[in-house]
Amino acid sequence: MEETLNETFENTLDESEIILYNMIQYIISHDIFDTYVLSSDNNHEYKVIIKTHKETSKDLLQHLGKHVVIGKNDNVLTENEQCNICFDTFKQKEHKRVLSKCGHYFHKKCIDKWFIKNKRMMNCPLCRTNYNISYNLF
Repeated sequence: MEETLNETFENTLDESEIILYNMIQYIISHDIFDTYVLSSDNNHEYKVIIKTHKETSKDLLQHLGKHVVIGKNDNVLTENEQCNICFDTFKQKEHKRVLSKCGHYFHKKCIDKWFIKNKRMMNCPLCRTNYNISYNLF
C-alpha cells in the first residue's frame, strides 16, 4: 500500500518537488530523522516538518573515547596547568578528556558540556578541530 501511495505521489510532482521528495526519502531511509510530515495546499506549496531522533549526551560523546583520572604523576599537575574552558587548575583524582585528533585536554565535565552545548559544531575550543560525526549527512 505504501509503495502505491509513493508512486502516485511521485508522479504528481514537478522537478524541484521530486528533488525534495528524494531528499526526504534519503533522510528517512538512513535513519537521520525518524519522522516527517509532508503537506501541500492548493498552490502546490509543500511544507515539510522533520523531527529528529532524541539523542542522549552519551550517544553524542561516545566517539570521543574514554576519559582518564588524573594521577599524582600526571603532567598537568606537575606543570600546574589549567583547563582552558573553566580556567581552574587540574587536581588529582579529577577526570580529564584528551581529544584524539588535536591532543588538547580539558576537565571531562567542561569539554563534555562544551560539546553538548555546541553539538552541531563540536569543535575543540582551542584549535577548532572538528569532532562532530553525528551530522555528516552525505
